[in-house]
Amino acid sequence: MPDPRPSRQRNFNPDVAENLATLFHQLTHNPKTRRQIYEAMKVGAPEQVRGVFADMEVEDQLATDRKKREEDDNKRLLDSHLSRMAQQRQALLSEGLNGRTYSEEDLKKLEEYMQRKNLSDYNDGAVLWSHENPPPAPGPGPIPDHGATFEFPTVGNLSFKDFAANPTGAARNMAHQVITEIARARR
Repeated sequence: MPDPRPSRQRNFNPDVAENLATLFHQLTHNPKTRRQIYEAMKVGAPEQVRGVFADMEVEDQLATDRKKREEDDNKRLLDSHLSRMAQQRQALLSEGLNGRTYSEEDLKKLEEYMQRKNLSDYNDGAVLWSHENPPPAPGPGPIPDHGATFEFPTVGNLSFKDFAANPTGAARNMAHQVITEIARARR
C-alpha cells in the first residue's frame, strides 16, 4: 500500500532548485518583502521560522508589548479623567461655582449641554452653560418705607444743604476727587 503522505523529496532540476533558493534568499533579505515572507512562513511552516526570522519575531514581540503598554496607558488616562470628572461633578453639587449652586436637575441639563458641545470638563461646561442660562433674577426686594418728608441725597461727603449753597465748587471738588481716584487706580 502506498504512503498517503506526500513525499518530502522532490525531484527538482538542480538549476531550478538553485534559482528558487537564490530567489528565496533575495526575497527574505529584501526589506520590502521580508515581512510578507515571514508572515507566509508563520502560517505554512511555523517550525522553520524560529531563528531564521529572529528580527521579525523580536519586532512582533515589541509591537505586542507596545500595544499592551498603550492600552494600559489609555486605560489609566481614562480612569484618571473619569475620576476627575466625578470630583468636579461632586464639587458642583456641594460647593457650586462662581457663587451659583447646582441641583441634580441643573447638572443633568449641564451634562446634556456638555455632550452637545463636546466638553469633558465640568468647570468649563458650567461656566459656558451658566453664561447661556443665567440663574433667574431675584425678584424685587421689599419696598422701603418712606416717611412724609423727602431728604435729598448727599453728593460725595457733602450734605444737600452744603451742595445747594455752592454747587459749582462742590461739583469741581467732586471732579478733582474722582480724577485723583482714577489716577491712583492706574498706578
